[in-house]
Amino acid sequence: MSPINALGFKHQFCKFHFKQNNNKIIRKYVKDNNLPIEKIKECKKFLPELYEIYEVETQTEVEKIVKNLKKKINEFPEVIQYIINEKLAPYFKNLTYFLENTKIESTSNIIERIFEDLAQKHVKKYYKTLNGFLSRFNLKLKRWDERNAIY
Repeated sequence: MSPINALGFKHQFCKFHFKQNNNKIIRKYVKDNNLPIEKIKECKKFLPELYEIYEVETQTEVEKIVKNLKKKINEFPEVIQYIINEKLAPYFKNLTYFLENTKIESTSNIIERIFEDLAQKHVKKYYKTLNGFLSRFNLKLKRWDERNAIY
């Protein structure tokens, strides 16, 4: 569980990065198994079914889609089964919080600023721990108070 979830916040995963990570998983699977072009196309043709969760308007519809995907899991290639079981099903709420609250972005341009996009990798890792997240959050809160205080 991430520090953000541990603190009780709703953490919206970025749909762009979700798709990007799925493509990385497929590329690695293709490379490791030396698949022919036909098999690669077969794997990729199932991706739109996974991304249907972004086309609906309620969490109930998302749950139905995930349930249907899990029902017909054996029809999918091995790599797509992995994505459904390990990346989509356990985290589908994190992928669709924006359906519950319109103030939450479906992509992470705004959300990722917590981790300072331009920061070095070792700094970002620090932010991803509970202690690091709280330190950074408190520092941002203090700066906001200084800029916006009425006194």
